[in-house]
Formats: sequence, structure tokens, C-alpha cells
Amino acid sequence: MGIYPAGVRYRGLNRAGAEYGANWYGWTGEKSYFFDLTKPLDVTKLDNELKYNAAKGFNVIRLPIAWERLQHTLNGPLDSAYKGNISAFVQQATAAKFLVVIDLHNYNRYTPDVFNAPGLQVKGEPAPLTAPDGSRYWEPYVFGDGKLDTSHLVDVWTKIAEMLLAFPNVAFGIMNEPHDSEVSTDAWFSSVQTVINAIRATKADQLILVPNNRGSDVRHWDEYVPSSHGGHKDSEAALTIKDCNYAFDMHQYYPLDHPNPSEVSKSYADLMTIVTSWAAKNDKRLFLSEFGVPNDNPSGKAFIGNLLEYLNSNNNVWIGWTLWNLPDYNVTQIADYTADGSAMAWYTPYLTPNIVNT
Repeated sequence: MGIYPAGVRYRGLNRAGAEYGANWYGWTGEKSYFFDLTKPLDVTKLDNELKYNAAKGFNVIRLPIAWERLQHTLNGPLDSAYKGNISAFVQQATAAKFLVVIDLHNYNRYTPDVFNAPGLQVKGEPAPLTAPDGSRYWEPYVFGDGKLDTSHLVDVWTKIAEMLLAFPNVAFGIMNEPHDSEVSTDAWFSSVQTVINAIRATKADQLILVPNNRGSDVRHWDEYVPSSHGGHKDSEAALTIKDCNYAFDMHQYYPLDHPNPSEVSKSYADLMTIVTSWAAKNDKRLFLSEFGVPNDNPSGKAFIGNLLEYLNSNNNVWIGWTLWNLPDYNVTQIADYTADGSAMAWYTPYLTPNIVNT
């Protein structure tokens, strides 16, 4: 696998879409982003996309997936079509020397019965549901609510790890942006440790990305307890994680959506200093799996440059990044993932073409 010899070793983008297009979580279905893994993988189209990404200098792809699509019933078998296409994507992308991050993009939630309720099947997708107030919604289970717990995460990740044992150039993103769950911070990291142990019991030795308990956000890391159910701060509770090959999974967009007055003038790099210092002090590794600046921001190039220069200068801590590639943060044209968007120029100074082939 090609990695950058200096600075952050993994530099890539999210290939969102396999998780979207659903009519649950209150979504009406972002079909324009839907990377349809319910149909046979278009290997020619993916080959073109991989060549484009390599030519830009990306060497890692984060693939968000939907738990409900992969496993229609908790503790049940994996859907053969969805499972098969994830495996095919991984095989083709890793053969092209990309690292592939499999991201369970569920926010510490699982929506039951969307594929099994009578009369709801529409071409492999659940039909829109109408709540009493007229909105489209299907109530999810929330981690720690007595319906969704550690055993369910252990089950799905054991099956994913077994499915991908033959692919060393894969990383496992245990959960995208856990938030507002029914457990303390300490309990969450204890659950993550149990999942890690289960993955390792399959003999899988790939990189594992460990999320914190509040949307993977870096800002609260050493400032306050991120759970209403108590426990320690992330900077304390995260120290309980033990494994031979892991990094903490971080997200941070900029400018801040709702900044505190004291944070208005902070640069993108400034937001990273607390967690970077913590990781350096405790010999931990970090991976920034989602970030971006809106495309219409006139200072976007400067903001991104400020961040990526900081990450490169702290590559003893930061091992990788994958930018978020959907509006309003996209760097490629969404209608054609092999064409530049306006923001691509912000990133090209920090990329080397065909690094995956070195």
C-alpha cells in the first residue's frame, strides 16, 4: 500500500451514499447520493473512480454503510447482496492499493423492522412511513435503552470482521458519531473495548477506529463530560482502551456552527490542539475521518491549509484524514465522482498524484 513518507500517512475522502437513500431516521431519502450496493457493483465505474482518486493523491477511502441494510434483524444474518457488494468494493479498492475504512454510520442507533414489516418492501428499500404529525419517520433504538446494547455491536462487528479477514488493508470504524445515548462515557468506552476484544477474537488484526461519546467531536475532549449520564471526560475515560492497533476517530467541521464567543477567532488548527496534546502525552493515535469547510466560504483554502499543515506537523499523533465529500463540503462533482468540484484546489497542495502506486 502506498502511504505518504512524510506528514500524515493516509489522506483520503468519504465515499458516502451506501448509507443514504433511506426513509428512516426522519430522512426522506437523499437518492442523488445513493451508491446502490443492493445491485451488482459496477466494477468499471468504480475502477474509473479509483484511478481518479489515485491521480489526485488520495490513498484511503472511508465507506459509510447502514447497519439496517447490512443486518435486517439484530443478531441476524448479514444481507447477502449488501454484504457481497461491500466485499467486492473492498476487494477492488484494496487491490488498487487503497486503505478502506468500513464505517458503521448509525450514530449509536438501529432502526428495527424497516426491511421486515409487512407491506413495506419497495425494491429492496423500506417505503416512506408517516407519523401522526405527518412527518416521515421510523423510531430507532438508541444504544443503552434496553433494546440496543453491547451484545448487538459485538454481533455485527464479529460478522464484519470475519467477512473481511482476508483484506489487511481495511480499517474498522466501530460507530459513526455516537451521541445522546443512554450510557455514561465510561460505560461507552467499556462497550467499545468489548467490541474490540470480539473483533480480535476473530483473528482480525486490522486498524480499529475508536469513537468517543459525543459525535466524535474534538471540541469537548478535555472540557466537559459529554454524556448526560455522567462518567469521566473523554480524555480520562478513553485511556481505558487497550489494543495493539487502533486510533481514536475524530470529526470537526469549520467554521463552527454555533461557536462560543471565545472560540470565534480560533483557527481550524486551534481546535485540534487539546486532543493533539493529549494524544502526544499519552502515546495515542488519531484519525480525522470527517471534516470540511463549506464550498462557498471565501476563506476555505486558507482554513483547510491551516488544518492540513498542522496535521502534517503533528504526524506523530495524526495518522490519517478523510474529508467529507457531500454538499456543502464536496471536493468532487456529486453527479460524477471523477470530476473536480470547486474545493478540490484547496486540497491538492497537500496531495501527491498516484501515491497509492508507490
